Amino acid sequence: MVSAVIVAAGKGSRMQLSYNKMFIKLEEKAILLHTIEKFQGLVDEIIVVCHKDEMNDVKKLVSNDIVLVSGGDTRMESVYNGLQKARYNDVLVHDGARCNIKQEDINKVINGIKTSEACVLATKVKDTIKIYENGFLKTLPRDNLIAVQTPQAVKKNLFIPLIKKAILDKLNAFDEMQIIEKYSNLKIEVILGSDTNIKVTTLEDLDYLSFLRRK
Repeated sequence: MVSAVIVAAGKGSRMQLSYNKMFIKLEEKAILLHTIEKFQGLVDEIIVVCHKDEMNDVKKLVSNDIVLVSGGDTRMESVYNGLQKARYNDVLVHDGARCNIKQEDINKVINGIKTSEACVLATKVKDTIKIYENGFLKTLPRDNLIAVQTPQAVKKNLFIPLIKKAILDKLNAFDEMQIIEKYSNLKIEVILGSDTNIKVTTLEDLDYLSFLRRK
């Protein structure tokens, strides 16, 4: 049995929107709804973490079987709130703005967390990545680099103590795996996904997403 926590409590600040980007219409349907529909039928419950002021708006979008939870001030607090509502130990955490996730990749992560302590969907880095500091460059070995995505899957009983610690420490974690890296020796399985699983962050991302969906 698997729970999915979809994090949708962010704002559209980087897109210079006056509203949450989750409500942007794509093919006459909100981005958030596209994301939710990708998980329906694959997991046993879906929890959407949204801003408390947008709870009624989200409620109008989704079916009654979707669990709605109020988000926190940070991504970590929002994820923690969602995990608290999860009924099952195997939990997938996914960005609401990644509505182009392939269902086959969701299934890969579901299968991965059955036998792993944690797992993450990712792609191999194609570009040469360098660190630039004080006028000097350092090239990183490309063969060992990955670009992480979501869903990221955790065992609730193992992850809850770690995220509590991270919140107390006010760690500015960008994803769940960063918390595991810092506070545990849990082994993380990397599952290769698709470059088309983009996160809508800018208006250019939205244009690219529309292009991908027309292909």
